[in-house]
Amino acid sequence: MTSERPDVFLSYTWSDPDLVDRVEDALAAAGVSVFRDVANPPFDAISENLARKLDASRLFLAVYSARYPTRYACQWELTRAFLAARRHGDPRERVLVVNPERDESHIVPVELEDAGYLSAADGRLDLDRLVDRVRERLRDVHLPLGHGAVPSPVHLPRRVLAPRRFVGRYPALWHLHTLLHTKDVRAIRPPTAGSAAVVKGFTGTGKTWLAERYALLFQQAYPGGVHWVDLAGVDVADVPAEATRQVRAIAADELGLEVGGVPGDRLNAVVAHHFTTRGQDVLWVVDDLPRGLPAEVLHGLLPASPRAYTVCTAQEAGPDWQLPVLEPHGLTPVEGQELFAFEWRELDQADRDAVTALVDRCGGHPYVLAASALDLRNSQGIAGARRVADAADAAATSVVGVLRSRVREVGDVARLVLGVAAALSAAPFGASLVTRVLGDRVDERALAAALDELDDAGLAHRLDRADARRARQTWRVHQLVVRAVRAEVAADELDRLTRAVADALAASLAGDCPPGTYRHARQVARSAAVRREVRVELLRAVTLASEREGDLRGAHEAAAELVRLKEVLGVPGVDDVLLAARTALAAGEYGTALERARAGVRSAGEDGNFPAQYRARLLAAQAAEHLGDYAAADEVFHHRREVRVHGDAPAWMPEEERRLVVVARVAGLRLRGEYAAALDAVTRLLPELPQEPRSAAVRGAWSAAMVELVRLRLLRGEVARARRAAAELADAFRSVGMVEHPLHLEAVALRAEAELRVALTDLRARDKEWERSVRRIGALRADYEQRYGPDSPLTLNLLVMEGRARVGHGRPRRALELLTDVGPRIARVLGEQHPLGYRVRHATAQCHAQLGDDARHRAILEDLLPRQVAALGRRHPDSLVTRLDLGLARVAAGDRARGRPLVDEAARELRALGWTEPALRAWVTAVYSHLPTPVWDFLTWVAHRFFPPRG
Repeated sequence: MTSERPDVFLSYTWSDPDLVDRVEDALAAAGVSVFRDVANPPFDAISENLARKLDASRLFLAVYSARYPTRYACQWELTRAFLAARRHGDPRERVLVVNPERDESHIVPVELEDAGYLSAADGRLDLDRLVDRVRERLRDVHLPLGHGAVPSPVHLPRRVLAPRRFVGRYPALWHLHTLLHTKDVRAIRPPTAGSAAVVKGFTGTGKTWLAERYALLFQQAYPGGVHWVDLAGVDVADVPAEATRQVRAIAADELGLEVGGVPGDRLNAVVAHHFTTRGQDVLWVVDDLPRGLPAEVLHGLLPASPRAYTVCTAQEAGPDWQLPVLEPHGLTPVEGQELFAFEWRELDQADRDAVTALVDRCGGHPYVLAASALDLRNSQGIAGARRVADAADAAATSVVGVLRSRVREVGDVARLVLGVAAALSAAPFGASLVTRVLGDRVDERALAAALDELDDAGLAHRLDRADARRARQTWRVHQLVVRAVRAEVAADELDRLTRAVADALAASLAGDCPPGTYRHARQVARSAAVRREVRVELLRAVTLASEREGDLRGAHEAAAELVRLKEVLGVPGVDDVLLAARTALAAGEYGTALERARAGVRSAGEDGNFPAQYRARLLAAQAAEHLGDYAAADEVFHHRREVRVHGDAPAWMPEEERRLVVVARVAGLRLRGEYAAALDAVTRLLPELPQEPRSAAVRGAWSAAMVELVRLRLLRGEVARARRAAAELADAFRSVGMVEHPLHLEAVALRAEAELRVALTDLRARDKEWERSVRRIGALRADYEQRYGPDSPLTLNLLVMEGRARVGHGRPRRALELLTDVGPRIARVLGEQHPLGYRVRHATAQCHAQLGDDARHRAILEDLLPRQVAALGRRHPDSLVTRLDLGLARVAAGDRARGRPLVDEAARELRALGWTEPALRAWVTAVYSHLPTPVWDFLTWVAHRFFPPRG
């Protein structure tokens, strides 16, 4: 008996028809409506009607035989029902089990085993007890299982939806689910930032297949979708760049985020923040981690969001990864028989015994069993059993040996396709790429037939649904198959195919590239079979494409590999050296950038290439200025005669390049403390630039120039104008949705600093206004800390800003707590000599002065000043302010002979920089320090007596 809203959904395998008939008849006789599916054999797709009936039912009843967990339809039904029941409360109240076996070892999840199932061993089942239990549950349950389910389809990668011959391992899937969701049981563990587990196993043991099947079966647990990062074949050193490239594509294409220009080391934080704020659980898969991956790199791949659940697959789990590990066993004899049944349909006892022997000999290795099942599909009965026994002997010798025989048996065109795959990386490849490689040798129809043949033989796997357009289909060849191909196909034929692949990839990189193209290009560029000019061209194209997409770290690493390759091959040319220097500079690798730029200066000089040498000198100067070595920057560029003749940005440079050079020069002047010259340069440049922040996603000039303008106005005390400029820049980024762009984040932080400076310097400002500004900075700092971590440079800068603000308003104790915490972190992340660390030390000295510890105040400044002079220069404003405060501290301690010269020099230099806030303070201090001693002592006593520190 069925209805649109059945009381019970009856789930079973085709091996238990008599028992199922009795159960259905007993429930129907008691007036219970039952839905029983009769249309889904083991590997068929789940119909919409089946899903609709399950969701409409109030109870789920499984006749859970030993074969039940081997059948896909049964797995799908039970998983969907169990997850739906858990959404309503205790799943055991809605999911009932009839067990026809003698024990319960095959039953998963464990809650069902603990639920007190009804035994039907040897066919004996108390039907009256079953009916009573069903009726009892129905009295307490009124809503259908599907009530409250996610209304829209869950996003699934194409590979998860592609048909696969996958059987069994249902216990492993539930074990994985339990490992991921242990943190959700609040009574067991407190909530954590994220959850992750590793599926570990040797090559070909089905780790990826298991992750795909988990994503498909458990998709209802992840309404936020499933997202996949594929690292197959990626070297350890290349993992950060490749993961960044894929995460950037996921963020833009699957999550709808605008991440242009977001640095690679912040991408995962942006994605994690999106998951958290959206409020839906997400499954994040990182597939095929390479051996030896450091723990810090691994954890950088995991989104730190309480809504993210990460499955990693790897051949080895590092001892310091500190993640739970699932190591699936090989297939059981029953699962092996089900896999063979897909090809043979009917197995007699001799067949089953032979398959069991094969499972025992190969340890249940899924890839061996799948290949053997395909190989033996046309044999059955006693002959088939003998062939299975022979396959067992072969499998015990070598998995690759089994696959080599399969490679020999496919047609000529199929072997050509396998040869193309052997030249590529382990990343998926498109059918269109194979067409471009083999187009002059194979027609389209023959190629389509070859791909179908490989799919049917289990040597290649389609990662799309079978109905996807042929030209857009994506394929993967397992690395075990690749090893077999390389052993079976002649080396000269593989070399010819590799050269053809290289030519096709070089053409592809000139336009929009499908996923995986960069990995293939880098892999092919490492082949000695390819002409050296093409190898260089491939790596150059990868570098330029990565730079164009805003993947600065990926561009830097590709350029470094390009330069190394040219050195090994002895290929001359300075342009790629300059490319490597430029990408290193953009990625923040200033030491490497300086080294590469100096090499470019030498190479261009030897070639007599004046424009290239000019550009190399300019890059060297920019890198040196970021490193604080201003003397080196002057020597290599600024003080040279040709620069005085041509200027920083010569007229022979393209217009966009000249604009970027001017912005870089402004930044260099700011770093040197030459604020007036920097402000003059940027205010002359800005009217020439189009207001288009989207162009700043990679190398645009307007946004970078605006940030420099805000910084300079703040440094010169033009707070109101700085605040307006910061607001204009932030609004421009928001108008195009680029809220995660680093320059937008910096604009927001600078605007908060400007508002705080208004509160600190405006005599009319009340304490409430000041506290509001400090709270705003604190909230911004907390937000950045959550997005990018506590040690992000943005977070550290806001912490220092908050601490200095509290010092400025007379809250030294709270400021000292903040500064004491952030100082060591800055030294660890940015280095001991970073200017931000110097500002922390200066603010710490001010705290001690406000707390009355004059000796400690003076000692910190005595140690700080020579360090700043050495790193920043004697005339840098930070050095001058420290000199001013140290001079005042010496005067206060009675050492006027050593104090007044410091005060006078600092006041004179600061006033020469412009009538800024530090200059005004210097002028007042200079006057103050020259007062007679009795007056000085009186004013000092008044300050301590009537203006004590407030916190």
